[in-house]
Amino acid sequence: MASLGYMDVETHQMKLVRSDEKNLPLYYLALFSRHSTAYQFWYEVLKYGTDQQSFNWG
Repeated sequence: MASLGYMDVETHQMKLVRSDEKNLPLYYLALFSRHSTAYQFWYEVLKYGTDQQSFNWG
């Protein structure tokens, strides 16, 4: 992504999403931006986000 002009993002700045059955890692959710203001919002999301394990459909 850096070669496309986006700012560098480290793995610890991404959100790991895990499976709900065996808690296995599925993928990383990341933000890529060319402007630092977007990362200020992203860090707030990471700071206050919780690890959701399932949906409450009822």
